[in-house]
Amino acid sequence: MEQKKQPSWYERIFDSLDFADVAKFDELDIKKEPQWVVNTFRELAQQIMPALPFRSMDPVTPRGVGRCLGQQRANLAAIGSRLEKVFAPENLARANAFIEMVEKNKDNPALKAVIEGPLMASVAKAVELLETSLESGERVEGPFNKAALRALKVAWEQPNQSETVAFFRGLAEGLSKPGIVEGPAARATTATPIYQRLFVHRREIEKLKSVRELRVFLSQRGLSDQVLGDPKRLEKICERIGLSFSRRRTKRAK
Repeated sequence: MEQKKQPSWYERIFDSLDFADVAKFDELDIKKEPQWVVNTFRELAQQIMPALPFRSMDPVTPRGVGRCLGQQRANLAAIGSRLEKVFAPENLARANAFIEMVEKNKDNPALKAVIEGPLMASVAKAVELLETSLESGERVEGPFNKAALRALKVAWEQPNQSETVAFFRGLAEGLSKPGIVEGPAARATTATPIYQRLFVHRREIEKLKSVRELRVFLSQRGLSDQVLGDPKRLEKICERIGLSFSRRRTKRAK
């Protein structure tokens, strides 16, 4: 009976990181998803983790694991910095003043119309997402720091110096390329909102029959004509990620 190959020290580090489970986000199973969904995921992931080669999906290496570790640390630090600004005393004071104003004037018809309208619904959704981000950050940072310190110790103690050097070189590269800056992603483009909708609504998009139907669908999900651009642009994005409707049209014709 063939003995199963044991994972290397850097493969064990990779498996201990939350990044190793990133494909499980939103019930994503790379082995079962259509290739266009996997490609869309890679496009989005590359924007917040630019130090990692998502497009080539290279095998796990000491340098790659170091990059992964450094990139995650850089992103966590960037998120922490942004949250500090959000919860600065002056911002909290403004928020409290607004809440007090709403409470005092809650019977005012004009204000009531605003509160019950789409604007306040969007604000409530933003607050909910912020609370979720805070909870996620608290859950992730502690375990991540422990895993990172263990990884550094393991890498430092390796007898193969070339692997150790590669790991720490990758770590420096990851730390130097934060994927999250003042905006949501360091490498966000004008196509980012399109990729986001494609990924989030992938189940519904699988049922569409043409790029024209896709454009209407995305427009109904909040994307303006300016974001979508001319029809050729959406066609090129579909070609880039491998989203094809030709087979679906053939099935419908039969």
